This record gives sequence, structure tokens and C-alpha cells, in this order.
Amino acid sequence: MPRFHGVQTRSMTRARALRSETNAPPSETSEVSFIHSIPSASSPERTLRPYQSRIARACERDNTLVVLPTGSGKTIIAAEVIKQRPPRALFLVPTRHLVKQQAKVLRAWTFRRRIAQLRGGDELQKKSFDVLVATPDAFCAVQGKERTRLAWARFQVVVFDEVRSNYGENEVTRAALQSLVVS
Repeated sequence: MPRFHGVQTRSMTRARALRSETNAPPSETSEVSFIHSIPSASSPERTLRPYQSRIARACERDNTLVVLPTGSGKTIIAAEVIKQRPPRALFLVPTRHLVKQQAKVLRAWTFRRRIAQLRGGDELQKKSFDVLVATPDAFCAVQGKERTRLAWARFQVVVFDEVRSNYGENEVTRAALQSLVVS
């Protein structure tokens, strides 16, 4: 079963699974590692694959659930949507390790955007940011202290990365997901 990556803009009233017949992503058994193949921010080769481009455009128009195999570039699709939809985005990941990893990917792809990282037990260091990469627990903990600045409505794009991982095990996160789906 493929991992899936939710890209949410405003409310999740309608989710759309997108898959391409032509220019399809690598199969699940493929050895592709998109993290290591991301061109640098200054590289002229920073382009999306055709299926990624189509999905990114769909994400810009509507609330979207993207289901693709590992290594097919779901993070790059989310980064492209974030790049095209300023000013603020929230990128939630289930683990502390992924905060650093996905912030690096977002920094490379959206090189003019200010990226902040927030992990459990940390305070939000940057007072001004365009993209916040955080674990759900850390976000909810800091959100309680900074309600106005970190209100869900202040983010134009919300990404739940690795949504099948650990999100359902956390009551706070489950409530946040439900509030987005229902609203």
C-alpha cells in the first residue's frame, strides 16, 4: 500500500486522489531516492516531472490528497505548491528527524522562502517565517502559547507528510485532522 501525503489548502471538504497514466511515478519497488536527486536552488534543472506538475496545479486549485509510491517526489510537489502559494505554509511531519530533513528539501526548492523548524521540546526560534516545518505535538504545544500567529487559519497551505505514519496515534493531531476535514 503506498504512503500518502495530504496537501490541504483551507478546508479538506473534498479530497481528490490523483494518479497519472503517462509519465507515471516510479513503482514502489524502485530504488529512487528523491532526497538525493534534488537539484540545488541555483541549478537550472529544478523542474518537476510532468505528473508532478499536473498534481501541483491540481493542488493549487483544490484541496488534494496525493497518493504516490515512495520516491516519486511527493515532498517536491508540496514544495512547489508552497512556492506558488505565498505567504504562509505549515508542513507537519511525524518525527523530529523528518523536521530537519523536510526543511532542507523545502529550503532547496523554495530558496527565497524563510523556513522555520519546530520539534518537540523546542521553542519557536524564528519570529518571522513563511514556512513552518514541525511535528504535530510541538506545533500544538507552541500554538497554545501563540494562538494568533499560529492559528490554523493563518496558513494558506497545510501539508500532512507521512500521514499514514503516527498521526492517528495522537489525540491532538487526530482532532486537528478532523477539524480540517470537517470545516
